[in-house]
Amino acid sequence: MNKQTTSIIALILLLVLGLIGCTPTEENLEPAAAPLVITPVVTKTASALAPVPTKTAERVEEETAITESETEAAKSDSQEETPIKENAMPLPENPTAQERIQQATNDLTERMAISADQVEFVNYETVTWRDGSLGCPQPGLAYTQALQDGYRIQLMVDGQQYDYHGGRGQPFLCESAQKTSPAPSSDS
Repeated sequence: MNKQTTSIIALILLLVLGLIGCTPTEENLEPAAAPLVITPVVTKTASALAPVPTKTAERVEEETAITESETEAAKSDSQEETPIKENAMPLPENPTAQERIQQATNDLTERMAISADQVEFVNYETVTWRDGSLGCPQPGLAYTQALQDGYRIQLMVDGQQYDYHGGRGQPFLCESAQKTSPAPSSDS
């Protein structure tokens, strides 16, 4: 092996190790514990700020291929914990989506010290985030610069919208002033 080939292999290994080290984990994806400050998200026009979903909740349900009994069991389990008040969009049938919506609802009720019946479900969509920040970059942190499959949940309390973002783990409240939109859908 010549010196140039060895150098190229070493460079590739360093890049791979660097990217692995920059990949955020479940622990550092969620905002650090800080004083409770709820920042509402105010949208001016839905068309200007709405992301382009990569999959609809219905397509996720079709791809998941679940049985009716599993769906009913998931509904009863999640609804026993905390009822979710539906707004314009019905809850998705997918049990994983329902679980994530329930987790986001529980988190928001804890943060705001309110009852779950004050939280309105607005939207759930699967998206492809542009990078490892999952659409919610935090100042001073570096993220994987690759597309990330994930989801976004929108909840509303007293007319103020709260966005929860996620990837493979639990949803987290995105309070970043530097929110980013998901990547455009390849279906467009």
